[in-house]
Amino acid sequence: MVTFEDGTDLIDLLGLVDELESLLGVSVDVMSGAVHGPVTDRARRDARPL
Repeated sequence: MVTFEDGTDLIDLLGLVDELESLLGVSVDVMSGAVHGPVTDRARRDARPL
């Protein structure tokens, strides 16, 4: 979960995902910490800090 700065766009998000996957050597999912609901609750439980 990421808190994005104002002005962050899809290109920034895709760049972050690409860079994290390259650094970590695993597939990553990135989502905004501002989202709420059952899917977010599960993501928070499964999240791993970097």
